[in-house]
Amino acid sequence: MSSGKAVVSFLVSILLIGVIDIYAQDTIKIQDVIQETIEDQPGASEFNTFLEELELLREKPINLNKASHKDLEQLVEFGLLSPQDVQQIIQYRKEIGRFSDVGDLQVILDSATFQKVLPFVSVKSNVFVPSELDKYVRTGRHQIIIRGQRLLEKQAGYFLSETDSQRFLGSPWRIYLRYQFRHSLISWGFTGEKDPGEPFFKYPNSPKWYAPWKGFDFYSAYLEVKPGNVVRRVIVGDYEVRWGQGLVAWTGFAFGKSSYVMTFKRVGYELKPYTSVNETRYLRGAAATIQFGPVRTTLIASSKWLDASIRTVNDSLDEDSALIVTYFNEFGYHRNWEEISRKHNFNQKIIGGRVAYEFTGGNVGVHVLHTKFSIPLGKTYTKLYNMYDLRGDRLTNIGASYELTLGSWHLFGEAALSSPGKYALITGVLAALDKHTDVGIVYRYYDPQYRHIIGRPFGEYYRGYNEEGLYLAFQLRPVRAFTISAYLDLYRHPWLRYERDAPTRGYDYVIRVEYKPARRTQLYLLLKDETREENYWKTRYTQPIGELVPVRYGYFRIHLKHDINRNISYRARFQTSLYHVKPDEPERGYMIYNEIKYRFNKPTMTLYGRLALFETDSWRTRIYVYETDVLYYFSVPPLYGRGFRYYIMVSYYVNRHLTFWVRLARTHLFDRTSIGSGINETQGPNRTEIKLQARIRF
Repeated sequence: MSSGKAVVSFLVSILLIGVIDIYAQDTIKIQDVIQETIEDQPGASEFNTFLEELELLREKPINLNKASHKDLEQLVEFGLLSPQDVQQIIQYRKEIGRFSDVGDLQVILDSATFQKVLPFVSVKSNVFVPSELDKYVRTGRHQIIIRGQRLLEKQAGYFLSETDSQRFLGSPWRIYLRYQFRHSLISWGFTGEKDPGEPFFKYPNSPKWYAPWKGFDFYSAYLEVKPGNVVRRVIVGDYEVRWGQGLVAWTGFAFGKSSYVMTFKRVGYELKPYTSVNETRYLRGAAATIQFGPVRTTLIASSKWLDASIRTVNDSLDEDSALIVTYFNEFGYHRNWEEISRKHNFNQKIIGGRVAYEFTGGNVGVHVLHTKFSIPLGKTYTKLYNMYDLRGDRLTNIGASYELTLGSWHLFGEAALSSPGKYALITGVLAALDKHTDVGIVYRYYDPQYRHIIGRPFGEYYRGYNEEGLYLAFQLRPVRAFTISAYLDLYRHPWLRYERDAPTRGYDYVIRVEYKPARRTQLYLLLKDETREENYWKTRYTQPIGELVPVRYGYFRIHLKHDINRNISYRARFQTSLYHVKPDEPERGYMIYNEIKYRFNKPTMTLYGRLALFETDSWRTRIYVYETDVLYYFSVPPLYGRGFRYYIMVSYYVNRHLTFWVRLARTHLFDRTSIGSGINETQGPNRTEIKLQARIRF
């Protein structure tokens, strides 16, 4: 597929849709918010929690007249409002009084922000208010999610001999079960998941040393209680921690750099129940938040088992042997005996606390986190780039954070230390210069020797060390229908990194121009361009020290969304990608898709369908595309090679207690006879996935 043909096809799509009336009445779709929020951040495993929380917020919108400042910050956490917007809502209530209608927000917010936040706020007295406690647990809601999915083509791991340690032991089905009870006073939940290839109830040829708990490979559960104004929250079981700007502790979803250029600030409750299935990024134990007046205290304790490779080392002086951890397994797969041998073989204990003083317009806080491992970390350091990797059996982090709103200016930051005395720092400002212009600046410095266990600060990479950068962003609404967003990030890595045999520098920028003449129609253009330094791949293994060369990566996107009427929605996109290692020839990629959504009135059923055509020169010019999926799940598959991909999904709303989803997705490649590599490889040009899900509510 040539780029010229793709552009022509996309323009024809726009012309066809343009003849339809674009000014009819419409309702805001939560799917639009989800797509634009996570589109450019593929790979983050916490998205399903993000989707669930966003859907819950839509079902039980925040009461503008009764919500506290902390409650309203949920809207900042999802990128729906800015901290200044929250402060203006509080100020409106003080100076003018109650909101008589949600439309009153238009006095405070610009049109684009108002449309984005509209599904998640209300002024009705009977909607959910997080700070209020209902009298009876019987007013809560039970929910059960059952999901099964699999590839129709079998992967290579199923065809290995029975004596091979990498042979998959279980069925190709991924099975997921979750029960949850939610109430503003108390909630609890249980989750179980089996990945494809993992045994369920039968372990063939099980060795004597392995006696598994039959059933799901991963279990998670929690109990959350919110007793009153002093003891705000108690969680027993699995939970998330979100402190400051993520330098010390942040285990939940966090925005990276994206076309949502103003969402770089970390915002969220200090504690939340864990409901995802990532088998590493959570804590297991007990936690509580206590508030005495303006002082909020959070205490946590956690003990959980992790997957790792462990080996024995000998002391050259006294010939004593000891165990050390040489490799973390963060993927959570236990499909074969090789992976099972690394399962839950060392323990991580974490204790810590945070004390914050809250005042009008801001807060300051300090926090401490101490981690102890049952087996010391001790990699074999054959390369200079990993000489500062964490070693030993313990780590202590101390941090301090602040937030301050002064009129239309919002300042925030955090500083942290890790033993033995290395530091990290992030500080920034968000400012609304006027009703049409927002700007943001963030400076960060993460020392090469600074280390954390569960942090996730903003940056080029989520690791939060060996990085210094300056991030500049603005959002401009020059006229009613146009929004221009952009950021520029300048960064450097003071120490070596993998495949970078010297300190490196880089920069990237994004420019997004959106045209939205009516609620039902949106057209935007997006350009992302990044240049960074890497070892030249042709001399990587022929020279003792790699030769650094500039590498350029980027993409350009045109996206159209139009809701024809209340029942029919249409989307189309054209995207190009570029990867250029000087002095080599540049590699390119192209993709175009058309998507339709049709909602039947009787029966209450919705049909989704998309066809995408793509061609890329290599994996390095792959194109990530968000796809609508079953409830609380996300798909952002990489498209590469030459081929097409389609998906069809049906959701059937039986009644308010029962909903079904069925989804089929297939990728076909014209230039390959297999897809994937290693034990995950499938033979043939096709890869097909089916997914079934049911939700029961009562």
